[in-house]
Amino acid sequence: MDCKNLHWYVISVTSGKEIKTRDWLLENKERFCVDDTILDKIFLPVQKKIVVKDGKKTEIENSLIGPYIYVHCDITNESLLDFFRQAPNVYSFVGSKKGGFRSGAERVRDEDINRFLNVDNNKNTTENTNFYVGDNVELISGNFSGFKGVVNDVNEKTNLLKISILIFGRETIIEVQSSQVKKINNYE
Repeated sequence: MDCKNLHWYVISVTSGKEIKTRDWLLENKERFCVDDTILDKIFLPVQKKIVVKDGKKTEIENSLIGPYIYVHCDITNESLLDFFRQAPNVYSFVGSKKGGFRSGAERVRDEDINRFLNVDNNKNTTENTNFYVGDNVELISGNFSGFKGVVNDVNEKTNLLKISILIFGRETIIEVQSSQVKKINNYE
C-alpha cells in the first residue's frame, strides 16, 4: 500500500451526530469503492458511560472532541471526496475554504494525533484528590494525555474533574478522573 499521500485531517460534522457519522463512514467505505489506499483510518475519540434506564444498564458513547472526526486519507483522490460529499452530516475538512473538501484543508500534525492514539500509555495511578478550581493540570493518561488545562469543577464524591483544554484553538471542557491528571506550575 502506497501511504505517501495519506495524512491526518479533521472533518467537520453535525453536532450530536458524530458517532452515527463515524459508523456510516465505516459501514459504507466498501460500497463507495473507497479502499485503504485512499482512506485507511477513521478515528473519533469517545468516552464510554454506563447509564441505567428503566432498570437496564446500557453502555453509551459520547464524542470527546465535539463535531469533528479524524480521517487518515488522500485528499487528492476524487472518489474519496465524492464519498465525503455523499456522507450524511459531513460538512467539510477543517480549514478548507468556503466549506470545500480540498482547498486549504489543514493537516493534523502526527504528534497531535498521537496524543489521542496512545491511549493509556502512561499508567500513572497517583491519586491526588486535592484539586481545586483554577489549578493548572496536565493529563497523564487517557485520550487527552499530554494536554494541559485548567480545572473548572471538582466533584469530590466521584473523584471527577472538569478541565478546560484547547482543541483546534477552541476551549473544550472534558471530564476526567483525578488519577488521570497531575498538577503543574503553569499552563501555557
